Amino acid sequence: MPNSVEYFLGRSSTVSLEAKMSLGKGCSVVIWENRNDHIRYEAPHNHTFSLYLKGGEGTRRLDAGKAAGWPGAVCILPAGQRS
Repeated sequence: MPNSVEYFLGRSSTVSLEAKMSLGKGCSVVIWENRNDHIRYEAPHNHTFSLYLKGGEGTRRLDAGKAAGWPGAVCILPAGQRS
């Protein structure tokens, strides 16, 4: 599991995995709760699609200036990218 988004989130003491469901062929849906930790992904090997159900205001693209996330925002992180 090294270099997966699950690996990076699982290292935080304030992030908890709430639910996980396998979709088959190496794909899964995971619900995480992050209580104000700043997480950086260093080239995860998997594509990540995130939907912020609440919060997300501190989430931003590093190359998009001051634009930030919001509840309901969808974020896509391609495999191999940093955040």
